[in-house]
Amino acid sequence: MQVPFRPQRPARASSGVVPALLALVLVLAACSDRGLLSPPTLEPLLVHVDGPWLRDAKGRVVLLRGANVVTRDGTLAELPTEVHEQDFAFLASLGFNLVRLPIPWAGVEPRPGFHDFDFLRGHVDPLLRAASDHGMQVILALQTIRWSSCFRGERSAAPWMCTAVSDGPAAQQGFGARDVLAELKAARAQCSFLRDARAADDATLREHFAVTWGAIAHYYDQDRRIFGFDLIDEPSATGCMRPDAFVTEVLTPFYGEIAQQVRAAAAPQALVYQPGLTREDPLLGVPAGPLPGSIFAPHLFGQTFGAPPGDTENTQPALGALYARATALARAMGGPLVVGEIGADGPPIADFRPATRDLLAASLDELDRTLAGGAVWALVLRHPGGDATAPGIGNDGDAAVLARPFARRIAGIPQAMRFDTETGEFRLRFVDDPDRRPPDPSEIFVAATQRYPQGFSVEVTKGDRWTFDAHNQRVLVYRGPGSTHEVTIRPALAPNAGEPTAAAAALDRSVAASGAHH
Repeated sequence: MQVPFRPQRPARASSGVVPALLALVLVLAACSDRGLLSPPTLEPLLVHVDGPWLRDAKGRVVLLRGANVVTRDGTLAELPTEVHEQDFAFLASLGFNLVRLPIPWAGVEPRPGFHDFDFLRGHVDPLLRAASDHGMQVILALQTIRWSSCFRGERSAAPWMCTAVSDGPAAQQGFGARDVLAELKAARAQCSFLRDARAADDATLREHFAVTWGAIAHYYDQDRRIFGFDLIDEPSATGCMRPDAFVTEVLTPFYGEIAQQVRAAAAPQALVYQPGLTREDPLLGVPAGPLPGSIFAPHLFGQTFGAPPGDTENTQPALGALYARATALARAMGGPLVVGEIGADGPPIADFRPATRDLLAASLDELDRTLAGGAVWALVLRHPGGDATAPGIGNDGDAAVLARPFARRIAGIPQAMRFDTETGEFRLRFVDDPDRRPPDPSEIFVAATQRYPQGFSVEVTKGDRWTFDAHNQRVLVYRGPGSTHEVTIRPALAPNAGEPTAAAAALDRSVAASGAHH
């Protein structure tokens, strides 16, 4: 079924359709073998892990797109309690349904053994409300000793921790500063933190960190706006020990200690695991024995981890190879892949290191190909009266790259998805899920304003139906009697719209190669 849509016209029909016939078509389209079409609404998004997929409350598969939300120094240490709604409205306009929220360890544990819940209430809760009000779920991350006042002049770890890992606080450098000595100290301090560094109370920093996660889990144990806890940020083996030994002897038991604290608080949120990494390898290896309901969330950038822009001494594999390996590691863990950070391959701008738009587009292509979730680095929150053009995403040029069609909820099992930025063609293929039997509709964010200002056409499998919710820029698909469903969206004025495109051929190849998703 193919019917054109143009934003300036209220009806999805060509000018030659008479009103009576149009009414009949709409009545017939309101029925399918799966039942009457519901209004163009869906229940609020609540995400949980189900094997290799994320699902909503009705069992639909959920694909996540979103952004990290930070302040200019990369933390929330100085975040005002007043939240700028336009920041979250901007993310929602891109179709984003995910926020990854890094918070500073120092904010939660400013003194050894003291957990400041006022910090969570005053600085974090307003952001959770804003994200939820705009239809986004949150992954909460806790920044570690590497991002510390001890040597980098940052604020994610408190000064009381410095005695365990360095000689004292360093001068302020700003996020993204490339001081070689500071980087070396940071690597050594991270190593010391992950192994046996002790605070003044003789407890290890690891113990403090794990107990802090327990306090956070207790505070948010009933908060369904948060669906995942990202436990350790970028655990690195650089300067510690042999990489293979690091994963088995250090990282795996540390993840176990934190997971035990979180589950002791009866918090149901998913546990989010990052891989061990080195400068040469951001996917060094995953910790063994993750608890059920876990997510694999590496950080995938367009250059060697930890190297300044232009450093090609130890180049990473091609982006596609990185995502393919990340997908394989996620399958080995038994959970879904949600890339925690996408970006940071551009030269520093003041004290912030952004991603180039070419990398963002290529990374989103990889998310489509692997049917994974991911969060761009980063949206920099604006302070009251602050600069609206702060480094990071947040302007029309970024929107032109980031706003693109993708399936947000699927009443079945997705097989393949692709968006061709040159032709504007989007294609999705999914099959019925006989085990979960989720209800219709499936939801596709269309980015109609940015991608299809002249309108678009929708073609679905014979027997399937669709409707367009203009307010939320989404196409809702209702299944007919078949078990396989395809949706194609094209610009209304695209030449040769009925002919196969490069996107179609690539989609067919992707389906043939993606047996694990069948």
